[in-house]
Amino acid sequence: MQKLEIRHDPEGDGFHFRVQRILPDSIREAAAVAVADPLALALSQTNSRLGDELTWYLEYYLDYPYGPNQQRAERVTTALKEWGIQAFNALFGQDKARDWYRDATRSAHAELHLIITSDDARVLAWPWEALHDPLVGDLALHCRIERQLQYLEDPPEPHPALSRESIGILLVTARPYDADVGYRSISRPLVELIHKENLPARVKLLRPPTFDQLRAELQANPGAYHIVHFDGHGGFGIESDKTGQKLKGAQGQLIFEQHDGSEAFVTGELLSQLLREHRIPIAVLNACQSATLDAEAEDAFASVATSLLKAGVRSVVAMGYSLYVSAAREFLPPFYRRLFESGSVADATRAGRQALVAHPERRSGFALQDWLVPVLYQQQPLHFKFTKQTHVETHASEFVIPEAARLDTSETPYGLIGRDSAVLALERASRRPPAALLVHGMGGVGKTTLVRGYIDWLARTEGLPPKIVWISFVDTGFADYVLSRLVEATLGIEAIAEPGAQKWSQLVRFLRNAPLLIVWDDFKCTNNTADVGTDETSGCLISADDRQRLKHFLQQLRGGKSKVLITSRTDEDWLDTSECWRIPLSGLQGEEREELAQHILSDHGIRLNPKDHKTTDLITSMEGHPLMMRVILPKLARESPATLMQAMAQYLAEPASFNSIERQLYATLCYVQGGLPTKLKPLLYPVGLHGGNVDTAELANMASRAAQPFTAQQTQNAMEMLEAAGLAQEIGCNIFKLHPALVCYLRGEAKSVVDSAAAQAWRHAFVATMATLVGLNVSSPLHSQHTFYSFFGKSVEQACKMVDDFVSPKDYGTLMQYLGNYAYERQDMSQARTYFETLAQHSEMHGNDTHASVAYHMLGMVAARGMQVNVAEEWYRKSLKIKERLCDKRGVAGAHHQLGLLAQERRDLNMAEGEYRRALGIKEELGDESGIAATCHQLGTLAHSRGDFHLAEICYNKALGITERLGEERAAATTLHQLGVLAAHYHKFDVAEVWYRKSMNIRERIRDELGLANTHHQLGILASKQNRFDVAESEYRKALEIKERLGNDFSTATTYHQLGEVAQARRDFDIAEGWYLKSFKIRAELRNSLGAAETCHQLGMIAEERRALDVAEGWYRKSLDFLNKEDKTNAAHTYYRLGILAMEQRNFDMANNWCLKFLGIAERRGDLLGIAIIYEQLWAISMELCDLEAADRYYHKSLDSLSAYNLTQLEDERRRIHTRDS
Repeated sequence: MQKLEIRHDPEGDGFHFRVQRILPDSIREAAAVAVADPLALALSQTNSRLGDELTWYLEYYLDYPYGPNQQRAERVTTALKEWGIQAFNALFGQDKARDWYRDATRSAHAELHLIITSDDARVLAWPWEALHDPLVGDLALHCRIERQLQYLEDPPEPHPALSRESIGILLVTARPYDADVGYRSISRPLVELIHKENLPARVKLLRPPTFDQLRAELQANPGAYHIVHFDGHGGFGIESDKTGQKLKGAQGQLIFEQHDGSEAFVTGELLSQLLREHRIPIAVLNACQSATLDAEAEDAFASVATSLLKAGVRSVVAMGYSLYVSAAREFLPPFYRRLFESGSVADATRAGRQALVAHPERRSGFALQDWLVPVLYQQQPLHFKFTKQTHVETHASEFVIPEAARLDTSETPYGLIGRDSAVLALERASRRPPAALLVHGMGGVGKTTLVRGYIDWLARTEGLPPKIVWISFVDTGFADYVLSRLVEATLGIEAIAEPGAQKWSQLVRFLRNAPLLIVWDDFKCTNNTADVGTDETSGCLISADDRQRLKHFLQQLRGGKSKVLITSRTDEDWLDTSECWRIPLSGLQGEEREELAQHILSDHGIRLNPKDHKTTDLITSMEGHPLMMRVILPKLARESPATLMQAMAQYLAEPASFNSIERQLYATLCYVQGGLPTKLKPLLYPVGLHGGNVDTAELANMASRAAQPFTAQQTQNAMEMLEAAGLAQEIGCNIFKLHPALVCYLRGEAKSVVDSAAAQAWRHAFVATMATLVGLNVSSPLHSQHTFYSFFGKSVEQACKMVDDFVSPKDYGTLMQYLGNYAYERQDMSQARTYFETLAQHSEMHGNDTHASVAYHMLGMVAARGMQVNVAEEWYRKSLKIKERLCDKRGVAGAHHQLGLLAQERRDLNMAEGEYRRALGIKEELGDESGIAATCHQLGTLAHSRGDFHLAEICYNKALGITERLGEERAAATTLHQLGVLAAHYHKFDVAEVWYRKSMNIRERIRDELGLANTHHQLGILASKQNRFDVAESEYRKALEIKERLGNDFSTATTYHQLGEVAQARRDFDIAEGWYLKSFKIRAELRNSLGAAETCHQLGMIAEERRALDVAEGWYRKSLDFLNKEDKTNAAHTYYRLGILAMEQRNFDMANNWCLKFLGIAERRGDLLGIAIIYEQLWAISMELCDLEAADRYYHKSLDSLSAYNLTQLEDERRRIHTRDS
């Protein structure tokens, strides 16, 4: 191995380095050379620095990897490569250093060991991994490269007890935030690698991941660990946004957990002291994308790494920037595999980087060149050469797992997929006082698989108790049997013969003092239930007496060392919270659902294509239930997704299927036919009418409407029986979620349990009940509607499909109106239009003017949202005509209010005011305070548009006072937002941000996504006005993510435009032009004249900056074309720029005409500063035309305007210039 050291020379200006050749008996040194600071390197034709842009690329590019950002990303990677070549040439391109480099790499670059040495944190933070040999490529992918400090004491000698046979890894996985990274997303690949390949290593997971526990673990096991691997968040400072997404401050830290799972900040210095005390030779620190770092903190882990190195840790693998989870998954397995193969941390780091290059796809399949993120710091590293000769046949801990508890059984062929949040919940619950941990969920959702996977995880990470006792309740339900099994397993078979009281007390004492894991699988207590996993339809029961004995048993174990892990289909409400900690389990979500689907389909030679919407829709319809997925998805080998979707509508499992899993599902569904008491079976029909959730109280109301003899208690009993069978799950407030297989099954089979008359009565009652529920919720706040829809939305949709001659048109109209309103509120305009068009047709057919007027009004709102102003007006006036005929004063006021909005959109401010005043008069007459507030708010925006900011503030405050008193949060948030806009106009930026933050807090709480996007947008504008362009860009990205997801093109184009302004302010004209063109395309298509004119104007300014004056004039004139039918006040700035262009082209007559047009607008506005500026321009034109009389007149008018504007200093300067020119 040939060592070359790049040694930083801190003397003198700039950054200088000397290449040294490290020989066994000597060190030779080349002359110092200068290397440019890459972090401060200016990118061509912009004001941006490579350091900031590299941070953006690695941290934020994949948040929006489209459009101009792709061009920006290519520029960053190109600039980085260019610096890498320049730095390489400066260091190794001449004299001794060149010769030494050639000697070192003569046989292979893998023989080169490159060391960067400095005590300057900035130099250590440089992307040294980007050093690029033009003949070979990036050096970090071909040789060993590391950083080290120049002046350090020798690290302490390794602990004498440190193993020379296997590597001990202490894994600290901290996940303190609610919206955190998957618990095992990074650690699981490492653990699986070691066990599958029998590598010479043992991994212990720190439980709990607290700093105190880390200290205790190291003290209790001296010399046990070669590596402390921290998997979690890191950054600078102590401030966090409590979501695990952003860290700020100035001091390097890692984030451990408190004992309760909350965050605990630990400085690098504190961690360093602990690792030095216990002589830990290696630290691995990986941060995932949720540990996003701000612009000041791109080398957060470098700061921690440096402190660890100073404390004597010999090797520190750290992340110079945050790393995506997908990247960490690629990096860590080859890193550890190579470490075991070669014994070199440097070589292992290179292998990890090579894996990142080979698999660059990160988020949504987009590539990211993030191989330079992992960096290595070393000082006299240890080499684990013994790992080459060591081979582990198997890991002994696997032998303590009973056969029934093993994950690798035929019942779980795919192992435990996903479920990281459930495993974490089990880990944390095991540290709580209650003795029982209850995993409850529907049949086939994967409860037993989860428990087996959890046990397997404990075994592989040294968290498994010495003994596991697995008891299945499929064959027993007697407390004596259960307790006797426990006595036999703990005290010995002889103890069973001892007197009852004596052996029970011995058992409790033993279990309280010894850590055992007891599993009660498939627990049943109250009802006869179907058994998923067998072909039987009955299982054993637990009597009330036995139940009480088990309850007392769990009470006695509270606070002890043993835990009882229970799986059940119900929440076993007979157990108190002091005895049992509950963990509900639902279907697989997101990526874990796709992963299971891919595993199942792979067995049949099918590859899942995420873009195949028919297949993904089929998978979604099964709601992530593993058992159902294992039954249905194999059928794709012989049937199309569309055929299966159609069959799923009335699914019936096949009892004689060759698929044992399908026979299990059939056994569960058979309970519907044979398990329910005969008198309750008719309830299956109305249950099957629902779309997913059933409210037992409403089911009883439905029975009353249908004149069917069922009480609320009977409906509750029926649903509880279905829950005990694993076909439903109570989710609170007597609402039960139905198994997707049951929903499909009942639609086909439930018809047989009632006659046709009862079926029709149930259908009518179902529609009427849904209409009643909708009527109670249609005017609720947005967040309440989200909640209602999540429970009953599918049922409302089902009810709308049941229209016939006997269903009330009023009920149907109410349901359709709700669905349309909800689609509108969630910004699904296409779906909203469909619902309201259907409602309009139905209302016209049945002569229901009330519903027709609502449909027309809402179709107007949908058209207005799409900027179809003329279409919207037609709908509003059609609605208004009906409302006036019906004397619906509230509706008439609403129509006038909306017509005012349209007039304001057209910039017809006088007409808008007239409509608002008409609306306000009616609302005041009705005492409609909510309506008054809405119109006062719009009068405020009208005054704002006219520049009457004092009146605007009065109107906003009046509206806010009403909405806050009424508790109308959404309306209050809108007015708070506008008060922020008003404060920003006055340059009261701190005040504006306060208003925006208040608005944002409300909008986040009520889930008003579009409103939230608009507030992020305004915060971006606010930051731009303060030249905080990184903050502005971040806010615009947040706004853009929401707007694009909602499909709101009009608002999206506005944010594209603002991103163009940010790039323009950075003088990044290529990127700015890209954003402007994206914005212009949308604005032109939507006929948003004002917006299109604004963007054309900015494109003209870009062309001016490039000195393409003809192109600039073309864009300015195009801007004026869009404003031909608009208020010409918006053309003022374009007139001014055209005047400047004409002057530069020495066309002074044309320049004079453009400036006079600007002057007319400025005088109408009372814009004194604008008047002064244009008079100065007219003075300059007159001087060029030798019209001294006009020049003198314009000069004095300019001074008068400046005096009125109180710009004394500028006025004096103008006098000096005039005197000189005279």
